[in-house]
Amino acid sequence: MKHNPAAAKQLEIEKKDERNMAIVNRAKAKAYDMMVFVFGALITAWALMDLDLTMVLLLVCAYLFILGYGTDYRFKRFKEM
Repeated sequence: MKHNPAAAKQLEIEKKDERNMAIVNRAKAKAYDMMVFVFGALITAWALMDLDLTMVLLLVCAYLFILGYGTDYRFKRFKEM
């Protein structure tokens, strides 16, 4: 990057391009949606296998934290717009 300022400028433009940012945000949203279902199914499966209750509760707390954080962030974005 130090030796080729034109390449550095082009890379900076690509990082800030709205189309690329929209693609990245859509990919994150799809991954989050899939993670919610997979993580929920995994917790349910582990609970049915009589795994240690402490471990299951820890996973449930992490799952609820992620869902709560996503909901909170969504409400903050709705208020901005």
